[in-house]
Amino acid sequence: MTKVKFCGLMSSSDVVEATLAGADYVGFVLAPSKRRVDQNNVMRWLDQAQQQTGIKKEAVLVLVDANRDEILHLVEQTGVRHVQLCGQESPDLCKELRANDAITVWKAWRVRNDDRDMQFCKYAKNVDALLLDTYKPGMAGGSGETFAWDEIDRLQSYLDATSIVVAGGLTPDNVADLLQHHSVDVVDVSSGIETDGCKDTYKMQRFIEEVRRVSYDS
Repeated sequence: MTKVKFCGLMSSSDVVEATLAGADYVGFVLAPSKRRVDQNNVMRWLDQAQQQTGIKKEAVLVLVDANRDEILHLVEQTGVRHVQLCGQESPDLCKELRANDAITVWKAWRVRNDDRDMQFCKYAKNVDALLLDTYKPGMAGGSGETFAWDEIDRLQSYLDATSIVVAGGLTPDNVADLLQHHSVDVVDVSSGIETDGCKDTYKMQRFIEEVRRVSYDS
């Protein structure tokens, strides 16, 4: 069954609503962004959500070009073991981080739709998952736009058993179409579950319902 990550959460109530909606992962942006949050708040919000719901959620720290020591410090400080690297992090850094049994590494790759995409193969054996996102010059992600989903199967064929996460422009209205035509391990959404820049409980619930509906039908 495809899992769901709600990203860019910015409050305790966001985490509670994501948990109650049934998200498998909750993501927090610690890099420069309009959704950037402080790691101390992340720890507090996760504790508060667990106390209110009785459910402990898997969290993901979204980082851009942090160095090894910074990443290890954040993992140790927050207790969050999943890191999503969205910058120019090298395959060697990913491999080194992954060698730590306490850390799961997701590496974002912005799909170019040309031969440059073959460079992502260097990461395949050095990460736990590759996150496919939309390429937009000057942005490390979060464009709110889809990429050419037809590329997913081609790229997936080069990855052996590496998990695939798909992000970029997903909404409750289009995620079913994605999953009806492509097999992916995780779908990642942020702006697609927002209204006026804030997480929308109804859209969260609809997104989960659409993913689960397709998963059960397939």
